[in-house]
Amino acid sequence: MFIVAFFRKNGSPISSLTPLLSAVKLNDNTCALASVSMTAVNGLAGLYFYDASALDDQYEYVFMVDGGASLQDSERYVFGISAYTCDLSEITVDSEISRKINSNNWRIDKTNKQLIFYDDDQTTPIYTFDLYDERGKSVVNPIERRRV
Repeated sequence: MFIVAFFRKNGSPISSLTPLLSAVKLNDNTCALASVSMTAVNGLAGLYFYDASALDDQYEYVFMVDGGASLQDSERYVFGISAYTCDLSEITVDSEISRKINSNNWRIDKTNKQLIFYDDDQTTPIYTFDLYDERGKSVVNPIERRRV
């Protein structure tokens, strides 16, 4: 499977980034990828990819990609969820959940070292994920929340 992310700076596609991808396996809330570098797609400004074929395609994952400190907070992070059909070679995305994750509030709980995504009412948690660094150690990012 390939994971693709799109980044903009001040609204325009940007290709000079080194985005870092992290992923959590949903069935057991474990770190599957921790801050791995993505590669720019040649000829398509703003698009980056990662070959995640090593991930077990029997499971669903949530992804967070950090475009880096040069981006404004509102453009810095990209989130996504993978889901698999009965034919495990195909990936489908639940567009409603994806919309909520990309549009609604989220918060980093520094005490429990978790990323929390909220429903459309902006207060009800819909997903909570433990946060890890590249060594699998539980950590938090200095960014605390996004409000829409």
